[in-house]
Amino acid sequence: MKNSTSTLKNEIDQIPFDKKSNISLFCIFQNSDTKKKKMQYERANLQRAYNTTKNGISVYRAAKLFSVPESTLRDRTRGLVNLNTVIGFDNIFSDDEERQLVEHVSYMANIGYGYNKMGIQHMAREYADSLGKSVKSERSLSNCWFYGFLKRWSDLKVVKPQKLSLARAQSASKEKLDSYYKELSTILTKYNLHDKPEHIFNGDETSVTTEHSPPKIACNKETKPQAITSGR
Repeated sequence: MKNSTSTLKNEIDQIPFDKKSNISLFCIFQNSDTKKKKMQYERANLQRAYNTTKNGISVYRAAKLFSVPESTLRDRTRGLVNLNTVIGFDNIFSDDEERQLVEHVSYMANIGYGYNKMGIQHMAREYADSLGKSVKSERSLSNCWFYGFLKRWSDLKVVKPQKLSLARAQSASKEKLDSYYKELSTILTKYNLHDKPEHIFNGDETSVTTEHSPPKIACNKETKPQAITSGR
């Protein structure tokens, strides 16, 4: 098998480059020590190769030039497959529907209740149900959907948030902060400390923590997320 394969390859190599496009060959070069890999290519290169064939360049030469599968390009030039055909599954949600999902994920991360990977998959499954969409999975959307979701929305990132205790979260409301700074201003005025920073000391708590370590969550790239945690 190896000898016949080598002979066939040598015969092809001796054929002039501009005539190879007229040869239709179906060859399987198999080696027990190697595995067949799926060819990958950029869709933009497929478009460029297609445009090149319209200018008189052979399909074979255009496929080699732009590193796209010859059979894929030939099917498009013959009209057997639409040029804009996308291989794979259609997206479950429309752009507007996914945008609402992104906004919700980002908002929840901003207020300290971010979703981790599994949480987003479960929520997206329920979201699809609420929109009346047919989904095969019973509990959550797949890992493939999740990573495709992150790829489609580059504003999202998966990070480990800082821990924020429930007591601190409840004390971080706008009303609480306004009240704190009002009281602070009163004390600084009472003891004439506005222009005496050397008389002000900041006492921090010890490094002992009682909060659990939160998992990684998805959030907007501009966000520095915090996860609200309760004591053990």
